[in-house]
Amino acid sequence: MGINSIRLPSRNWMIFWISLATLSGGIVYDKWQQKQLRKKYIELAKPVGDQPFEVNQLPRKLRIYVVPPPNDYLNESFKYLRRFVKPILNSAGLDFDIFTETRQGDIRSTVAEEIRRLRRAKLGLPDKRPEDLAKEQAEAEAQKVNESAQGEEKKKWLAPVSFTEVKKPEVDDKEEETKALKDLYNPNDVLGITHFMKKNDLQKPFIKEDQVVSKAQDAGGVICLGRGAFKEYVNGIHEGLLGPLYEPEKPPVEQKLQELDAETGKEKEPEPNANDEDEDEEKKMDPVPDPYITPKEYRNAELAPELDLVNGRDSNGIPYFFLQPIAVLRNYNTAGFTKQPERIWRFYHKRDQLIDYNETLWGLIKKNYRPFTKDDLQLAAEEEHDWPNKWVQTSLDKNSEWVRDFSGDERVFGVLSVYQKVERDEDQNKEVVNEVKN
Repeated sequence: MGINSIRLPSRNWMIFWISLATLSGGIVYDKWQQKQLRKKYIELAKPVGDQPFEVNQLPRKLRIYVVPPPNDYLNESFKYLRRFVKPILNSAGLDFDIFTETRQGDIRSTVAEEIRRLRRAKLGLPDKRPEDLAKEQAEAEAQKVNESAQGEEKKKWLAPVSFTEVKKPEVDDKEEETKALKDLYNPNDVLGITHFMKKNDLQKPFIKEDQVVSKAQDAGGVICLGRGAFKEYVNGIHEGLLGPLYEPEKPPVEQKLQELDAETGKEKEPEPNANDEDEDEEKKMDPVPDPYITPKEYRNAELAPELDLVNGRDSNGIPYFFLQPIAVLRNYNTAGFTKQPERIWRFYHKRDQLIDYNETLWGLIKKNYRPFTKDDLQLAAEEEHDWPNKWVQTSLDKNSEWVRDFSGDERVFGVLSVYQKVERDEDQNKEVVNEVKN
C-alpha cells in the first residue's frame, strides 16, 4: 500500500533519547513536587494569616539575615528565600525586613552597634566619645579654613574679568516651590483605605502586634539564612552585650612604620590589592570594624547592666530584637569537583530543601521556642562540609570570621532562645508529603 515499514531507532539514538527523557523527567518531577508541597504548606499557614486584625493593627515583624554561599553570589541565597521561605511567611501574614552583607563581618558589626546604641541611649550618652566629636569638629573647622585660604589664593592669580550684567527674567517663587510627596498625599488616600474606614478608626494610633505581647519571645523573630549569618549574629550579640560602649583606642602605628622604613626615611605604602585596582576611590567601602571584644575576654566582661534582659523594650515599645528567638536555615549550595555527585543529587531533590525549611518555619509561625544552649552553636553545622576546601584554607590563613573558633558565654546563652519544630506538625508534614507523592 505504499506505507514504509516502521523501524526502531538505532542503538545510539535509543541511548540518547532515553538519557534525555530520564534527565528531563527528573527535573519536571521535582518541580511538580515542589509546587504541590508549596501549595500544601501555604494552605497550612493560611489560617494563621486569616485571623482578624483591627484596622490600626500592624502584623508581627521578623528579621531575616542572609549571606551568600562561599565563592558564590548573594542571588543564590535570595533564590531559595523567594522560592521556599517568602511564600510561607506571606501566607501566615508575617512582615519581615531583610539584612544582607557583602563582606564577612558586616552582620556582626551591625548587630553589635545596634545593641551598643541601645545601651548608650539608656545612659544618655552620644553615639561617639566627646573627645572624638571635638576632634572631628576641629578637623572640620581646620578644613574649612584651609579651603577658604585656598580660595583666596586662587583669586589673586585670576585676571580681572568684566561681566555685563544680564537682567534675569522674573520668576514666580511660588510656582517653583516643591513639596515632598508625603506632604501632598496621604498614603491611606492613595491606597483607597480611608474611604472604607470609619471616622473613629482614622483617629486611632497604629499598634504593632509586637508591642502588646506579654513575653519578649512572642514578638517578631529572627531568621538566619546560612551558617555564616548565624555565626555573625551570635557573635554580634556577644560583642554588643559584653563589649565596651565605644571603640577601644588602638596603639599608634606611625612609630612602627618609621622603624620599618628608617633607612629610606619614607613611610611604608600599603601593598596594592589586585581587586581594588579598577575601583574608584569614592566607591571604596570602609573596612569592617574589628570586634570590640574577643572571646577570651567574655568571662571578665559585665553583661550590659544598663538593659533589662528579661523583657526590655526599645523606644517603640517592641522587645529588644536579640531577645526574640532564632531560626537557622542552612545553605544547600555545594561546590568542588569531588562533590559533583552530591550536587547533582541535590539538584534533583530540591523538594527536600523545601521540606527542611518548612519544618523550621512552622515552629516559627507557631511561636514554638526553647532556651538557647551551648549545643545550639552547632545549628546548620552540616553546611560547613559543603564549603570549598580551598576557600576554607584561604579563610584560615586570613583568620576570617566564618572559620574562627565559634564559642560563647553562658550568660548570653541565657538571654537567647531558638525555634524548634512542632511535634504534631512533623506528623502532619509527613502526611502532606505522602499525600503529594500519592
